Amino acid sequence: METYRQVISLRFMPFTYHLPQDLFKVQKRPPLFYNIDMRKRLFLKVGDRVNHLGNLDWGAGMVIEERHSGLSGGFCMVRILFDDGNERSFINDLDNSHCCFYAGMRIL
Repeated sequence: METYRQVISLRFMPFTYHLPQDLFKVQKRPPLFYNIDMRKRLFLKVGDRVNHLGNLDWGAGMVIEERHSGLSGGFCMVRILFDDGNERSFINDLDNSHCCFYAGMRIL
């Protein structure tokens, strides 16, 4: 028969965990820099002459600026100076559903 002292010592005995050693190995993470596979498909570049099919009263335009985001999933924008004197900005990534090509922008 167990004594009271033996029962108490068994009850408060610290547990030892047997974990697999693979759990403590360092996991390799994907690189945080811009990956080649995440390259953007661009429609316009600086110097292109364009026309907007939906707004012919804007006239022809020229791409004067191009901006890229360094983050994955970021925007690529172009700024276009039209003949009416206004500058307008558009998304330039063909993988984006709001790209200027799908909105009616065409290269002359």
